Amino acid sequence: MSEKILLEKITTSGLIKKNDRIVIGLSGGPDSTVLTLLLNKLKNKYNLTLFLAHINYHLRGNDSEKDEKFCKNLSNKLEIPIFLHSANKNIFRNKHSFQDTARKIRLEYFLKIAQKNKVNKIALAHQADDQAETVLMNLLRGSGKQGLSGISEYRLFAPKIRLIHPLLSISRKEILNFTKKENIHFRKDLSNNKKLYTRNRIRLELIPFLENNYQPRIKEHLNDMANIWSLENAYLENISKKYAAKFVLKNSN
Repeated sequence: MSEKILLEKITTSGLIKKNDRIVIGLSGGPDSTVLTLLLNKLKNKYNLTLFLAHINYHLRGNDSEKDEKFCKNLSNKLEIPIFLHSANKNIFRNKHSFQDTARKIRLEYFLKIAQKNKVNKIALAHQADDQAETVLMNLLRGSGKQGLSGISEYRLFAPKIRLIHPLLSISRKEILNFTKKENIHFRKDLSNNKKLYTRNRIRLELIPFLENNYQPRIKEHLNDMANIWSLENAYLENISKKYAAKFVLKNSN
């Protein structure tokens, strides 16, 4: 997939507006690296102010330090300010879910940066495969329609700050093909290949099994389902707000 097509997918989503101030979550992996490069390409056209944010969890030994160095170098190359956070790895002891804890640390740090720098959007690099995995994982957990809507393309995260996912319509394969075509370097997280976590097992075992034995387009269909539920949820929410405003009595002075 060409850079032009990727940029079109991002801009037609309407997630990026002129004069946006955006914090980009940068791990150094292919998804966040490509997101950073694409938003940097849009910087002048949309008069964007960009910031990078990287968290070192210190859980992968020297690889964690190399990830941080990679992100610093990319920041210097693109001349985009970067904020670095060193997490205390002891916080993960006795935690039920490593991934949920890491996510909480990330979002709290990104929000802190956003508030200090008058940022109006936080951009994360989840893509279409992540969406499919999330929907399937929520389905297995017995989630309702909110869970089956998966990752929101955008949502209000804090007053005047939106959380956006510009790559949600782009597949992992398309991103990796783009990095190969453009000779884009990135960091590989080998822990993604470990079957310790539910999401990894869904990605490495369950989805390939479903693709090979039941539905080769399972990821596409899961993304379609997420879009349908997301639209329905938004419609019902708007209707409920409309009728609530109409029928809820207010005290008059």
